[in-house]
Amino acid sequence: MRYLLFLAAIVASPVFGQVAYPPADTSNLATKSEVQAADSKASAAQAAIPPACPVAPSGDTLNGTIGSGVNCTPKQDSTRPTSVQAGNTTLAANCTFSVSLARAFTSTSPFAYAAVVDTANNQMPCKIQTRSATAFTGICNAAQNTVLSLSVVTTGLTLLPFGTTCTAGTAVMWVAREPTQ
Repeated sequence: MRYLLFLAAIVASPVFGQVAYPPADTSNLATKSEVQAADSKASAAQAAIPPACPVAPSGDTLNGTIGSGVNCTPKQDSTRPTSVQAGNTTLAANCTFSVSLARAFTSTSPFAYAAVVDTANNQMPCKIQTRSATAFTGICNAAQNTVLSLSVVTTGLTLLPFGTTCTAGTAVMWVAREPTQ
């Protein structure tokens, strides 16, 4: 029992359980002014990063331009508007087709081209008839075997580069783009 009292007295003494650690070495730590200077530099670097752009990037141009607008960074999922549109359509019974563009072009006379998808190797040239910033129309005809017709009595010599037959529903591929010149 004496042993337990002695042990309790030692544990309860203020000297037991205290360890004297050496003072912390703060010689390698930054001073308050150094921390403030580093924060200032970090803030300046962060301010130099352009904000996200509030609008979509402009469309492509032939030679490109540097621009003079607000300095901003495109967002990760942003996309450039295209200057080329392409698709498929079909011929009507009268051999014509019409295309409405998904996005209006800036130019009122975009470049447009159409070609018939023909697996039988028939020649069927297409001609663009009208075009605007939002749509274009055309006609595709089977080439005639005889491209020269003589109509001496009324009109003289007539060239017929396009025939008059086609199959309604024939597939037509088309491409349109902003002009570059």
